[in-house]
Amino acid sequence: MTGGMIFSGDAVAPPPPPAEDFQIVFTKSGATTLDPFTLPLQQSTGNITVDWGDSTANVYELDGYNDPKPSHTYGANGSYTVSITGTLDRWGDNSGSAVSTGITEVLAWGNLGITNFTNGFDRAVNLTGVPNNIPVTATALNSMFERAINFNSANVISWDVGNVQTFNRMFWGDDGGSPSGIFNQDIGGWDTSSATAMGAMFRGAAVFNQDLTGWCVTNIPSLPDNFATGSALDANNYPVWGTCP
Repeated sequence: MTGGMIFSGDAVAPPPPPAEDFQIVFTKSGATTLDPFTLPLQQSTGNITVDWGDSTANVYELDGYNDPKPSHTYGANGSYTVSITGTLDRWGDNSGSAVSTGITEVLAWGNLGITNFTNGFDRAVNLTGVPNNIPVTATALNSMFERAINFNSANVISWDVGNVQTFNRMFWGDDGGSPSGIFNQDIGGWDTSSATAMGAMFRGAAVFNQDLTGWCVTNIPSLPDNFATGSALDANNYPVWGTCP
């Protein structure tokens, strides 16, 4: 496994990541990006090797407490491809710290066995790209893109979320009572047959308004709390709760 550095303005794209690598791009740009970069691994367990993309790599054993969480200082501005291999059950941090602000893209999810993406990219305000798939092991996407206000990747359209059970606050855009975010992709074709929870899934999503009437929501018999409160989603586009069209 090799790591590399991609500076802003480089014309050459990074090579495709190995299938087993979880790869993200961390971009440091002056004082606007947190450095050191801390991986959002609150309450995660597993054993991982992190190639930080600047010829530095570390091995971490995660016990679910992870204090301090794995972090790395770059110093120089630029974009770095961070590769993670090993085993990992959860990617996400709801500790209240904006650890994801420097993540600009996910290149590949890898094969780490992640089941829980809760708060995976919470407040990742610079995130714009993700792969066109999601790990089949994923069962929880709660708050995955909460307040990721510049995220609007069309690649999510093709995600197979058939194993996902919980979607609470996934695209939450409420920012102190004001709607925010630009997400508005047509995810009406998602397989939501395993879904059991969608509370506040689109709360405050400023522009989202897609037809979700085809969603299979037999396990959610009635409108979830704050499903789309304060969002642009028209009630006529809501799923038909308790049914599977």
